[in-house]
Amino acid sequence: MFKCYKMDSDPRGVVLIINNSKFEKDYGERPGTEHDCRKLKELFEGFKFKVFVKENLRASVSIIPRFYLMWREFHPT
Repeated sequence: MFKCYKMDSDPRGVVLIINNSKFEKDYGERPGTEHDCRKLKELFEGFKFKVFVKENLRASVSIIPRFYLMWREFHPT
């Protein structure tokens, strides 16, 4: 028998979407990411997740501490 993860909290959890459409050097811009991002956001919100979207983050930006603070807001000790 399969065990199921309990999913009855509201919100269910936290989702972080990093939408990078602009790139440096030879990569330029990637059109269409806003559509993909919007669809992913709608999907996870439909599953009752709290969704955070961050746009065009550079590789040098550490997202982990920021995401942890967002996560803690919804999972207090």
